[in-house]
Amino acid sequence: LGWIGVNTYFPVKIAVAILGQFGIGDTWLTNFIVVTVVMVIQVLIGLYGFYAIRTFEKYTVPVTGAVMVLMSILAWTRPGVVNWELTSTLPPAAHLAMITLLMTAIGVGWGISWVTWASDYSRFVPRTVSSTAVFWYSYAGMFVPTVWLAILGATVASVTQDTDPAKMVSAVFGGVTSILVLLMVLHGPIATNILNVYSAALAALSMGLRLSRTAMALIAGVVGYLVTIYFVFQPSFAKAFDNWMISLLLWMSPWAGVVLADFFITRRGRIDVDELYREPERSAYGDINWGAIVAFVVGLIAGWSVEDGLVPALQGPISTKLLSGADLSWLVGIVVAGGLHLVIGRRAVPAPVPRPMGAARR
Repeated sequence: LGWIGVNTYFPVKIAVAILGQFGIGDTWLTNFIVVTVVMVIQVLIGLYGFYAIRTFEKYTVPVTGAVMVLMSILAWTRPGVVNWELTSTLPPAAHLAMITLLMTAIGVGWGISWVTWASDYSRFVPRTVSSTAVFWYSYAGMFVPTVWLAILGATVASVTQDTDPAKMVSAVFGGVTSILVLLMVLHGPIATNILNVYSAALAALSMGLRLSRTAMALIAGVVGYLVTIYFVFQPSFAKAFDNWMISLLLWMSPWAGVVLADFFITRRGRIDVDELYREPERSAYGDINWGAIVAFVVGLIAGWSVEDGLVPALQGPISTKLLSGADLSWLVGIVVAGGLHLVIGRRAVPAPVPRPMGAARR
């Protein structure tokens, strides 16, 4: 739900920037109205489910890709848009610390935060598709556009030195081109949030909440709306985002470590979905795995000790006193939690190989 708010921030600011091209000011009322309209669009498409989302993406992604190519050519070939000679003025230790902080918050944090959505993607993939194909297509689909836009954004920011993407695009491209680019950037977060609304509803239903998917999608939209309002009216979105991203990564890293160790090593990639949904006393997987809980908590503490966020509560003693502010929380959290889970949290319960789709249920 937090990602719904964060992702909505960008289309809101981009839409406000487009309106600014037509003389409409960046006021609190303008932002409030745009937040409301964008959130309604996202929730409405998300309500219609996977096939509506797939259709939306089918026709918008090719156009988005074409605009990305145009934007890259204009940015990297026009003189004065990129300062190719820009270098860091920070001392070596501080420079390294900043690199690890950015890698933790953006490079690693962004990717790990999508781990929870993996099941929502795989549920629509036929079991006849190989795991290798699923992995590499998913990997390429996330890696290529992410790295591409990260490099593009960093190079353009070398001149504008602005953290607001809408202002940065307007300053670099200007005129009709900036409106075209902003419309492209506007599509990305909205398309992502449609999936977030849909996935949040599915996650809630998987927890056994007795509400319709429509009701859960509406609840997700309301919560995301409130989070968006918070981010839009923050004095510094960059700081607010970093605080949120670092705090999210703090617990998701050890959680991912436990899940990865359990799935790939303990269970060797085999899970019986039917058993997961049986009553705990009848399920082969039981109820609560306290060993895994302990591994998660220990990994959480270990990760915090080498974390260096912007607020004191997220600054671990080892990072601040021994590592000059370097942030290794994601790596330590995954390794400690995953390793400890293999020692105390694993259960020697063989999971049957999943039955093919369409097989009769007993």
